Amino acid sequence: AAGERGPAWAVAAAFVLSAWLLRRTGGGFSRRAAAFAFGVLTVVAVEFFARVLVGAGVGDAERMAWLGNRTHAEYYRVRGHPFLQYTGNFGANALGFFETDDPVGAKPDGVVRIVCLGGSTTAEGNWPRRLGARLDDQAAGRYEVLNFAMMGYSSAHVLVDFVLNALDHDPDYVVVHTGWNDTMFRRDRPAPRTDFDDVFLPFRPEPPADRWLLRASVVYRWIADRVDPNPAWADIAPALIVDRAEDETFEDPRGLSVLRGNVAKMLDLAAARGIRMVLATIPHSSRTDVPNAAEARHIDQANEVLRALAAERGDDVLLVDLDRLMTGRYDAHFGDLAHLDGEGRAAKAAAVGDAILVDLRARAQLISE
Repeated sequence: AAGERGPAWAVAAAFVLSAWLLRRTGGGFSRRAAAFAFGVLTVVAVEFFARVLVGAGVGDAERMAWLGNRTHAEYYRVRGHPFLQYTGNFGANALGFFETDDPVGAKPDGVVRIVCLGGSTTAEGNWPRRLGARLDDQAAGRYEVLNFAMMGYSSAHVLVDFVLNALDHDPDYVVVHTGWNDTMFRRDRPAPRTDFDDVFLPFRPEPPADRWLLRASVVYRWIADRVDPNPAWADIAPALIVDRAEDETFEDPRGLSVLRGNVAKMLDLAAARGIRMVLATIPHSSRTDVPNAAEARHIDQANEVLRALAAERGDDVLLVDLDRLMTGRYDAHFGDLAHLDGEGRAAKAAAVGDAILVDLRARAQLISE
C-alpha cells in the first residue's frame, strides 16, 4: 500500500529497540521491561512475517493494499468537484474519468466522435471501449469513443456532465444511458428541490478513526477485513447522499420527473448544437434473488420515461432499447440487478454500435438524395 515506508521504518526501529532492551535485561532492567520488549518483538515478528507472506502472494495482497490506500485522501476513489459533486481521483484521467483517454483536442476531419454518459452501468467494465473497437472494425480511425460516465451518477450528474464535458468535445453522437441511480430522488419527498440540496451532499469524506492502525499493520487490516469486509468509511455513498428513508415501492411517479426533465434538457441542447442523441434504456436481470432486485420496478419505469421522450422527439432522437433486447435473455450475465459481465457488455456495445452505423448510413442516404 502507499505510504507504508514510514510504518515499515517504525517497525524496524521498534525491533531494534526491543532487541536492545532484551540484551540489556541482565544489566539492571526489570522483568517488566524485558516482558514489554519481548511483547514488542513478538508483535513486530508477526507483522514482519505477515508482510513477507502477503508479498509472496499468500492471501489477497491487492485487497490489503486497497484498505491501506483508502485511508489516504490522495488515493480515494473519487474527489470533490464544484459542479459535478465528484469525479474520479486515483487512476482517473485529467478530466476525472476512468478507462478513457485523456482530453482530446479538436475533432479531426472525417472522424465521428461519440461521447457516452451515465452511471456505473457505463463506467464500470467500459462497454464504450468495446463500442469503439466494434466501430473500428467497420472503418479503422474513423470513429472515436469517449467515456465520461461515473459510478453513482444520476441524471442530474449526467446533465451537468453533458454541459461541462460532452459539449466541449464537439461530439456527433452522445449516448445517454441513465435512470437507475435516479432512485435517490424517490425517497420520502418525491419532488426534490431544483438544486438537489435535499438529495446530495458536498463531497467531504470522513477518514476512518483507526486509519493509523490500518496504515501501519497488515495484520490489523486482515482482522478488520474479516470483521467487516464492507466498512462504511470505504463507501462513498455516505459522503454523497443525504441519509433519508427510501420509497422502495416506487408507487409515486413524481420522482421520475427529475429524470424526464434532465434528459429533456439534454435533448434540447443537443438539437440546438446539431448533436445526434442516443437514448439507451437499461437492461436488468429478471431474477428476484439478485442484489437490488426490488429496484427493477424503478428501472422499468425509468425506461418508459426514455421511450416516451424518444417517441415525442421522433426522428430527432435515436432510441436503442437495450431493455427489450436483453432483459430476460441475459440473466446469466448479470452480477446484480443491472451490472453485466464481459459478454453482456459486448452485447450492449454491439446493439449501440449497430444502431449508430444504421443511423449514419440512413442520414448519408438522405443527404445524397
